[in-house]
Amino acid sequence: GVLSLTVHSCTGKQRSGRKNCTPCADLKHNSILKGIITRSEEGVHENANLEYYSPAALVEIARQKSQQIQGLRLGVLNSSRVLLTQAGAMSDYKRFVVAIGSGKVQRVDRVVHACIQQKRGIRGMLTTYVRAAKGLYNPAASEEMDMVGVALLKLGGTRVAEIAHRALGLPGLTTLRNRMITPALTPSPGVPQVFEIQKNIEACFAGRAESVVAKRVVHQTLMFDEIATEKRVRYQLPTNKFQGICREHGSRIGLEFNGERDLDALCDALEKKPNAAGKLDSLVHIAAEATVVALGIMSEDSKLYAALPILVSADCKRETAQEHAKNVLDPVIEAVDSRKELTKLRTICLASDGESRRGNAFMIKTWKRRLPQTSNIYELLKDLKFMNLMVGDDDLTADKDPKHVDKRLRNAFLRERGTTILGVLLTPAIMRTHFQSSGLSGEHVRSVFNPEDKQDVLLAFEMLKDIWSLPAASPNASPSAFAAREALRVLGKFLHHFVSPYICVDYSLSEQLEHLSAAAHLALALFRKEGKHFMASLLYTDIMIIIKNAYFCVAKAKIDDPLGKFFIILLGTDRLEELFGLLRTMIGNDANCDVVQLLDRLRSTIEVSAIFAKYPHWDRTPRRLRLPAMTRDCKVLSDRSDHIKPSLVRGDMRVQEVTLLTCWNTGRRLVENECPWVAEILAGIEKIPGVDILSPFGRMVFDNLDADDNEEDDVEIDITPTIPSHALSTALEEAAEEELEALEGTSQTQSPVSHSITVAGQLVRKAHALSQRLKYGNQKASTDRNRRVAGVARHAGSFVIDSGMTEFDSVFGGPCLMISDVVATLLRCEGRFFLCIGEVNAIHLESESMDSLGLDVLPERTVTVSIQFLKVIPATTADDASNKHDWKSAGVLEQSLKIPGKFIQPLNPSGSTQDIGRSCYLFESNALRILAASLFEQMTPQNQLLVATVTSTQFYPYRERGGKSESRLNRH
Repeated sequence: GVLSLTVHSCTGKQRSGRKNCTPCADLKHNSILKGIITRSEEGVHENANLEYYSPAALVEIARQKSQQIQGLRLGVLNSSRVLLTQAGAMSDYKRFVVAIGSGKVQRVDRVVHACIQQKRGIRGMLTTYVRAAKGLYNPAASEEMDMVGVALLKLGGTRVAEIAHRALGLPGLTTLRNRMITPALTPSPGVPQVFEIQKNIEACFAGRAESVVAKRVVHQTLMFDEIATEKRVRYQLPTNKFQGICREHGSRIGLEFNGERDLDALCDALEKKPNAAGKLDSLVHIAAEATVVALGIMSEDSKLYAALPILVSADCKRETAQEHAKNVLDPVIEAVDSRKELTKLRTICLASDGESRRGNAFMIKTWKRRLPQTSNIYELLKDLKFMNLMVGDDDLTADKDPKHVDKRLRNAFLRERGTTILGVLLTPAIMRTHFQSSGLSGEHVRSVFNPEDKQDVLLAFEMLKDIWSLPAASPNASPSAFAAREALRVLGKFLHHFVSPYICVDYSLSEQLEHLSAAAHLALALFRKEGKHFMASLLYTDIMIIIKNAYFCVAKAKIDDPLGKFFIILLGTDRLEELFGLLRTMIGNDANCDVVQLLDRLRSTIEVSAIFAKYPHWDRTPRRLRLPAMTRDCKVLSDRSDHIKPSLVRGDMRVQEVTLLTCWNTGRRLVENECPWVAEILAGIEKIPGVDILSPFGRMVFDNLDADDNEEDDVEIDITPTIPSHALSTALEEAAEEELEALEGTSQTQSPVSHSITVAGQLVRKAHALSQRLKYGNQKASTDRNRRVAGVARHAGSFVIDSGMTEFDSVFGGPCLMISDVVATLLRCEGRFFLCIGEVNAIHLESESMDSLGLDVLPERTVTVSIQFLKVIPATTADDASNKHDWKSAGVLEQSLKIPGKFIQPLNPSGSTQDIGRSCYLFESNALRILAASLFEQMTPQNQLLVATVTSTQFYPYRERGGKSESRLNRH
C-alpha cells in the first residue's frame, strides 16, 4: 500500500504540474521525517536509547554485549601470559650478559655471529655459550682470525700456533694448513731450467690468475736479489739431489744422490786442490748466498701486492756478467714469456739492487737497440731532451731499487774523499760542522754519521733529509763556510727531487715525474761540471736508470692501460726485500737458513706477505728497512704508516692525467729556476751529439769506469774469516728427514726415490750419510747463526770503531784545529818548495775522523790533515781600502791533499766583507814570505823528503799579475 502524509498547513490546492501543494511538497526536507525514514531503512543507531529498539533488537544487543565481555576476559588472560614470557626473556638476557662477563669463552663474537646465522634466540645463544665454555663447541673461524693463525704459524712455527690455538681459540694446525693456497716451490739445483721456473710461476698464480684478470692488471716487474744462506750441503728427498752447490760449477759433478759413489764424488769435488794458477781451489763450491727472482704485479690490490718468488738458485759469486745473463736472465725471461697465457701480464722492467755484475748483465738484455719508431711508446718519449732511449726486446728496461741508492748516497757522503759541488769539497767533517751549526744535536749528528751500519735505510733518510733541510748561510759567515753551505744546499735540492717522489704521499703522478726530471737535469749538470768528483759513475748511472725506467713504465701504462693507475713506489725491489725481512724473522732464533729451508720458507712468505698487505696495521717492518712517508710540506707521518703502500698514497695516480713531455720540461725549468747556472750548462750541451742522462760526455758512463768509481770506504778492516761449518747437527738433519717421511706416509702414492743408501754394508739415511761425511775437516764456526753466516769464527775478536767527536772539558775549549779552518803548509812543485794556503776538510788521529784536534797533538806522527787548496790571487783596493793586504782568497781549487799534522800551520787571516755574500780572506806578502821561511826552517832534511809533490796549474803556485811565483823557497 501507499502511506500518504499531509501537513497541518495543507492548502488542498495543487501546484501547476504537481499532485500536491507547496507545504506538502516541502515535507520531504523535514528532519524528523528523515530520521524516521533512516531508522526504517537502516535500523536503530547503536548509541540510541533502548526505547527506540524493538524486542528482537534488544535481544541481539544483549547477545553482542556478552560476546564483547568474553573477548575482553580472554584478552586480559593473553596479556598476562605475554607479560610472564617477557619477564622470563629479560632474565635470560641478564644471564647471558653475566656469562659473557665471566670470560670463559675468548671469541664470544664468533659464538653470537654463528647463533644469529642459525636464527637462534637468546636461550639458544646461552646454551651454545655454555657448550663453548665447556669446550664442546667451537664456532667456525672468521677470515681475519684465520689470517692471524696462518701468520703466527709461519712466523713463529707450530709451537706458537698451538699456544695461540689453546689460549686464544685460534684455528688448529690442520685447519691452518688447509688454508695454504700456494703449492710448494720447485728447486733449481745447478743452472736454472725453464721448466722449473714455469712450475713455480704456475704455483704462485694458483688462485691469483682470476683476480689479475678481474682487476684488469696488465704489467709486472721481475725483481732480482741475493740473500745470504748458510754454507751447507743438504739432501732434498723429493728431487733426490744435493742442494747448496753453486750453479756456476754444479754441472762439473752429478747432483743426483743415488749411492755412495755420488757422495764420494761430491766430497772429492769440494776438496781444495791447486788449480792451473797454482792457487788452492775446489772443483765446486758450497754457496754462501742464493739468487732469488720474484714477480711483482703492478697492482694496488692488497691480494696481488706481494712478491711471488719463481726462482731460488745457489750462487758462489764467480759468474761473469755474460754468464749471469745466460744462466739466470735468459731462462727467467723465457719462462715468464711462455706463461703469458696464464698470467695475462707484460714484463715492463728488470729490477735489482746496485750489484755491478747484475747491472752489467741487465745492460746485455736491456741495451740492445735504440727505441724504434714502430714502438707504440715512441711518440710519448721521442721529444724528451737528454732522455736515453736504449731498450731491449719488447722495449724492456732496467731498474734499480731507490732504497739501495739512498743507502749508497749516504755511504758516499761518509767516505773521506767526500763529494765536490761547485768546486767545493764536502767531506764528512765539513758536513758534521754544518749540521751542528744549523741546530742539530750532537747525538743526532753522531747517529747519522755512524759508519758501522751502512745498510740502515732510516739513517740514510735522516741524513739526506738533514741535507736538504739546511738553511741558508749567514751573510757574516766566513768565505769557506758560506761556499760550503751553498754547495750543501745545491746537493740538498738534488736529494729532495730524487727522494721525495718515493716518500711523499700527497704528490700526484705528474708531480712525481716532474721531481724526477728535476733530479735528472741537476745531476747531469753537476756530473758534467765536476765529473766523478761529484759521485761515482756507478752510482750516477743507477740513479739515471731509475729515472729513465719510471718514464718508460708510465709510457707503457698509458698505452696498455690508459684508464688505470700507476704507482712508481711498486718499482724497484722493495717487495722482495719485504720477503727477505719476513724470512729473517721466521722461527725465532732460527733466523738463517740453507737453500732447502729457503725454498720452504719462501712459500710461507708469500702467504704472510699477502696477509700483511691486506692488514698492514699488523705489520712492523724492520727499523733498518723503514722509509718514512711524508706529506707535501715534508712532515713525516706517524710510525703507523712506516711502510709506504699504494693504499697510503693520496695523490692522483691516473696515467690519463699525465703528459710525459710536460713533466720532463717542467722539471728542467724547476731546477733552472732554483740553480740558474744549470741553464747555462744544459744549453751548452744541447748541441753536442750523443749527450744524454746516461752519456753526459757523449759516451756511456759505465763504458769508462776506473778506480775512482769504487764506492767502498777508504779505510778497510782486514778480517780473514774462518771456514764455516758445512753441516748442521745430525739430529737436525734426521729430524727433517723423519718429517718428510711422515708427510710421505700420508700420501697414497709411494715415492720411487729411496731415502737410504748402503754405506759399509749398512743401510743409512742419505741425509745422515751426507752430514757425517761433511762433518769433519772443517774449522769450527761461531755457534751464533748470524755470525756463522757472516763467516766469523767462533772465537773471532770484535772490532769497535769509535765515531765520537772530540770534546774538551772547557766550555770554550783549548787551542785547536777545526774543520774549515785556514792553514798553511809547504808543497814541492817543479823541484822547489812553495807555500800553500788551504782549508781543512778532514782531520784524522790514528785513522779516526775528528771534528777538532788540540794544537798540542798536531805534531804527533799519527795525525793527518786533509786540506783543499784555496785560490789566492792579488787583491785590489775594492777588497781592502787600507791597501795593507795585497793577496786575497777567491774560492777553492779542486786539488786536495792529505798532509802530516806536523807540516800544518794554522792561520788567522783577516776577512773582507766589502761585498756581502762574496767575503774573502786577506793576506800580506811579507807575512806570507815569513810564514813560508818559518815552515821551511822547522823541517829537518828527513822531513823535507816527506813533503808532498804537486804539478803546476793555472792558479798554483800563486802568482803575481806579472806571472812571478810568490812565496817560493830555493832548496838549500
